[in-house]
Amino acid sequence: MKNQVIIYDLETTGLNIKRDKIVEIYLYNVEEQTCKHILINPKMNIPPESIKVHGLTNLDLQREPIFKDVVEDIYDFVGTEPYMISHNNIAFDKPFLESEMKRAKLQTPTDWKFIDTLHIARKLYKLPNYKQDTLREKFNISNKGSHRANKDVIDLSIIFENIMKDSQK
Repeated sequence: MKNQVIIYDLETTGLNIKRDKIVEIYLYNVEEQTCKHILINPKMNIPPESIKVHGLTNLDLQREPIFKDVVEDIYDFVGTEPYMISHNNIAFDKPFLESEMKRAKLQTPTDWKFIDTLHIARKLYKLPNYKQDTLREKFNISNKGSHRANKDVIDLSIIFENIMKDSQK
């Protein structure tokens, strides 16, 4: 399984890449139209401000596996040489993945290619900002339920499809 296009999103315990951890990963294989949803026990307290964003609590995650125990599932789903697409990938998702990999004493595969829809949107559109909610508005997508990884990925797949169409004009 080579060169799969994977749209993904992470939810975390906070914004500090060195301290905070991933609590949810949602992966969507564009060609196969399959998905993988993974909840992760961060083995740390989730701050109230993060719970307000994604709604996941320590109680929700207490029986879930830790990150290093789900890495093989991630590798199996994305295959070799995937295009890993997310919104704010370069500043958030990719560094969080790399940080979790490092903590698990693993390296992020060098054949993963990371694509950031935020950077592409900045080049294509003139908008007040380039948050995913702003792009949802541009493409008439409801923001109800946003900031859960599955909703964000589903919406980003529609946004990405529109970006690809607009980039070919």
